Amino acid sequence: MNRIALVVVLLCFSGATSLAQTGTASPKLKGIWEPVNYGEDLTLVDVFFVTPEIGYVSGAAGTILKTTDAGATWTALLGGDPQSQERDINQLWFVTPTVGWAAQTTSTMTNLFRTTDGESWSRVGEIPEHYEDFAFATETEGVFINDEKILRTRDAGKTWNEVFQCVT
Repeated sequence: MNRIALVVVLLCFSGATSLAQTGTASPKLKGIWEPVNYGEDLTLVDVFFVTPEIGYVSGAAGTILKTTDAGATWTALLGGDPQSQERDINQLWFVTPTVGWAAQTTSTMTNLFRTTDGESWSRVGEIPEHYEDFAFATETEGVFINDEKILRTRDAGKTWNEVFQCVT
């Protein structure tokens, strides 16, 4: 949620600055995608940078890679072997440079992994397979949306309680 809001604010601010300076509404922000410098051929599906230098990517074969030099080099923290039959890790979320979560969808549930040191990962809980999104605001408090329900955790993802039911 915070990532999306920040991007929207930056784009709006950039567009307003461009409009004031040039009379046109073209944003000055541009993204340049470059290949990850990693020795294996893996499909990567999510990225989360916690500082300009420290970032994580996740993807196929249960993979989480980390960089500490702005993407010049990457180290496998989980997975990293394209021959592995491990399920994809398809979503990352961090609240500090070392505290974060990763989601791995299985055939029936989504495993939730957590790191507290930015290096080692362990499974802390699970959420339903067909969730829409999850996010954490602190090292222990987070939410996820599943269909019409919003659920909250206060123990870093070990247990979840329904806090809101949307009316359809």
